[in-house]
Amino acid sequence: MTGELKAPGALAWTAGLSYNFSKKFFMTANFSQARVYDCSALGGDSYRYATYATVNGFYNLTGDFRVGAECIIGKRHNYDGTSGHANRFEAMMQYSF
Repeated sequence: MTGELKAPGALAWTAGLSYNFSKKFFMTANFSQARVYDCSALGGDSYRYATYATVNGFYNLTGDFRVGAECIIGKRHNYDGTSGHANRFEAMMQYSF
């Protein structure tokens, strides 16, 4: 061990789209990945890459009131081959004064 600090290389990208079905309703979708390279100095359980996807929709009930929902799916992969995932569903209401 030399005591030097080295930042590993990393690459991340994302792609998304949005579609307006009407003046009151729209949806978006997103997919992304982040990857870390050359982590040989770290343990096998260190982060290698992760993928992430979302789909959400929003509906304007009135000019001041909006509701929405989102589904999120994510998965992490480590250098030793282990992985984990997290899924989430969210809903929201917004009222503008």
